[in-house]
Amino acid sequence: MKNRKHPTAMQIIRLPNRTAASLGTTYLVDDPLIEKPEPTSELVGRAQGIYAFASQRDYGLLWQ
Repeated sequence: MKNRKHPTAMQIIRLPNRTAASLGTTYLVDDPLIEKPEPTSELVGRAQGIYAFASQRDYGLLWQ
């Protein structure tokens, strides 16, 4: 479920003339981890970090 008022992933680096999945594109994330797939499920933690597209040919990701 996307929440546009409170996004859990935000693009922070995008090189000019590139797509959202191009080499170097970088996102900052703060995703809720819930017990079950239902939206009303209990929050058990958060997945926080940075990931970047790290491949010129594939969808290779670097997660930190």
